[in-house]
Amino acid sequence: MRWWVYQNGEISSQPYSEEQLVQLSGFTGESLICKEGTETWCRARDIPRIKTELNRQTVKNSSNPPLKCPPDFKKDQRINTAERVKLTQEILNLVANENYRYGLEITASLLAGELDERLISIGLTEHPHFGFFDNYQTEQLRIVIHKLINCQLLEQKIVAGDFEVLELTPLGNEILQGAPVPNFNLPRY
Repeated sequence: MRWWVYQNGEISSQPYSEEQLVQLSGFTGESLICKEGTETWCRARDIPRIKTELNRQTVKNSSNPPLKCPPDFKKDQRINTAERVKLTQEILNLVANENYRYGLEITASLLAGELDERLISIGLTEHPHFGFFDNYQTEQLRIVIHKLINCQLLEQKIVAGDFEVLELTPLGNEILQGAPVPNFNLPRY
């Protein structure tokens, strides 16, 4: 599949493959692209294959293997290493084992043990991970999942038109294979 790209106020003189796009100077997830043969423009990050290529390129170009997450708010509190590792590994394990079935909201609610209509209607109150982190509020777990996305350990993938599910990234898989877990903080509640 080939894509036109809009950069510096101009449409490219030729379409590019996904692999070529990520090599272009200044190309990011915010770049506007259009699939060859169509007239619909979108952000590069909205196309899962291109987003994956961008993530691969980021990893390949990284000279420092330690992962760093974006800075947190001043009100955040550091969680201890053992708890951070447990949270990260269990969330990554759940996403890997569920084979891209659930999105961010369902995953956070499931882990917090939240009894809401969505979980009850699809039988997730019987899931082995239901309430696994019941000492956390659902909102805290949402934040943890967002941090794992920001650290490029998870990504949100669109399936069946407009349904978002969580997907393990190559970096997330490295964590499950024993790579160090990145540092992050949680907001106080």
